[in-house]
Amino acid sequence: MDHLSVNREIAFRAVAWQALVSALAGLVGWGWTGGNAGLAALIGGSSLALANAAAAQLSLGGGVQPPRAAYARLLLGTVFKWVLVVGVWLGAMAVLKKAPLAAILGLLAAMVAHPVAILFAAKVKRER
Repeated sequence: MDHLSVNREIAFRAVAWQALVSALAGLVGWGWTGGNAGLAALIGGSSLALANAAAAQLSLGGGVQPPRAAYARLLLGTVFKWVLVVGVWLGAMAVLKKAPLAAILGLLAAMVAHPVAILFAAKVKRER
């Protein structure tokens, strides 16, 4: 069993759930307060989904490596993820002038979706 590919598949499944939740947050924001807030919520949640996909690819895409290299890839993936989230946020807030509160709510919805998807995707196999 290839544990890296299984965990990578779980990570990308969680990213898909994040994208779905961010689209739902965008629809709720659009229905509740209008298109501006809906687009901001979609951008907020999608920024985290995009960043988690990039981090999963960077962290889990290199195959089996020595511990130091694996830790470096994990650390770089995490740093790159948050730089990407902040970059998308600054771009959306500066260029598009969208509602920041709705974007924060979209980001929080995507943040909640990720660990929930990971928890439900994990399967514990006990061997004796």
